[in-house]
Amino acid sequence: MWTNTRDHDQVDGTPDDDANYGIYSVLDGPLGSGAWNVRLGWADADVSPGENFISLATEQPLGFATLGMALGRTGASDELGPGSDDTLHAETFLRFTVNDYIAISPDLQYVENSGFNDDLDTFVYGIRVAAFYSP
Repeated sequence: MWTNTRDHDQVDGTPDDDANYGIYSVLDGPLGSGAWNVRLGWADADVSPGENFISLATEQPLGFATLGMALGRTGASDELGPGSDDTLHAETFLRFTVNDYIAISPDLQYVENSGFNDDLDTFVYGIRVAAFYSP
């Protein structure tokens, strides 16, 4: 459970001094030589544009790299009004270990209704670099 006590305006733009609050959970476990992960969340729909969240993810070693895939949905607050819809997100990546201290992960993401805007779908291409202080 969490709370953010700073003043939050209402999602519909009405000035207010509401705090935000919610609940978030993570479940994960092994899947063969890889892993799976499920995340669930809920927040106050009056001040959070995303009032609920669910995602499913997996990571599987392929020998030369690790393949990761995830699907997620963030439910739009009913307070957002017309032209708003739930955001759907799909991602896949390959993580390559360069050495004991560096890993590089090119990834591809697809976001439907980005920013809860039902007219905005987008692809995101990226590269993550992770640096470790010790092996």
